[in-house]
Amino acid sequence: MILRARQGDLEAFNGLVLRYQDSVFQYAVWMLGKPEAAEEVTQESFILAYRKLHSFQDSEFCCWLLKIAHHLCQDELRHRIKDHSRCEFVGDTYQDELEKIVQEALNELPLDLRSVIILVDLQGMDYTQAAEILSISPETLKRRLARARVHIYDGLHASRRECA
Repeated sequence: MILRARQGDLEAFNGLVLRYQDSVFQYAVWMLGKPEAAEEVTQESFILAYRKLHSFQDSEFCCWLLKIAHHLCQDELRHRIKDHSRCEFVGDTYQDELEKIVQEALNELPLDLRSVIILVDLQGMDYTQAAEILSISPETLKRRLARARVHIYDGLHASRRECA
C-alpha cells in the first residue's frame, strides 16, 4: 500500500489514512489535551506525510507518521506557551473522570517526559519505536520514561489526597 501511495495512488494513501488516523489522533489528544487541536494536527500530519511521501525510508510507516505528528504537537504547544495559554482537556467523548485526572497529570509533565509516557504507556509502542519517533536513543527513552512515571505517580497521589 505504501509503495502504491508513493507512486501517486490516492486511494492507497487514503487506505493509510484510515489505518493510522486513530493512532495519530489519540497521540495528539494526549499531547495537546484538546480534541479540536488534535484534529488539526492529525489532518496536518497526513497532509505533510502525503507531501513528503517521496522522502519516506523503509522504516515503519506508523513511526514515521507519529514523528510528523510529534513535531506538529511540539509546534502547537510552543505556540500556546507564547500565547500564555494553558493546555486543558475538554471534549464530549472523553468525559471519564480517570482520563481527566490522567490528562491533568500529563499536562504537568515537561514535553520530553509527556511524549515518552504517551507513546510507551498509553499507545503501547515498544522502546525502539518510541525512541525512533522522538529521535533519541532507547537508553534516553528509558531514563525519561522512569522520570515521567515518577511524576505521574506523584501527581496522581497528590490528586487523590486533594479529593480525600
